Amino acid sequence: MGNKVTYRVCIAGIALAFLLTPWVGYKKIGNGDGGIPSGKGWLWVELGVVLLIKSLAAVGCLTSFLLLLTNSAPTHSVLGTLNGLAQTLSAAGRAIGPFLAGGLFSLTTHVEPKGEAVAFGVFAGVAFLGFLLSFGIRGQTLEAEGLDRQDSYDHSDDETLRHF
Repeated sequence: MGNKVTYRVCIAGIALAFLLTPWVGYKKIGNGDGGIPSGKGWLWVELGVVLLIKSLAAVGCLTSFLLLLTNSAPTHSVLGTLNGLAQTLSAAGRAIGPFLAGGLFSLTTHVEPKGEAVAFGVFAGVAFLGFLLSFGIRGQTLEAEGLDRQDSYDHSDDETLRHF
């Protein structure tokens, strides 16, 4: 599939999981004729499907993002800078994210019905924006399997590798 396609599919999966989360176990859909399955068994199925989508998408996104980031470095000398910047931005998101998400949940608690759907809709919108922005990822070397860069280390003179 490649790194770019994997990232796109997984970020879309995260958006889908956010859209589905507030509806897990929700019974007030439809006209009340019993057309929607209910019960604890169905609740576990709904929860399992949403968590499976979210978990697989999160792992795929992180893995493909890190590969895209590593492959985007023009030389090994800037790879540390790129990784440092990525970790800094990630830490900032983890620091401010709970504050913003908690505030959004607090604001939507009085919205009837399903105020939490507003918060999860915002999260899904942000993920979908990331999906749309992923189409701006360009570069032939992002899918590279090896590092064929000018400053890569030449192992031909390495004494320890001659024994193998």
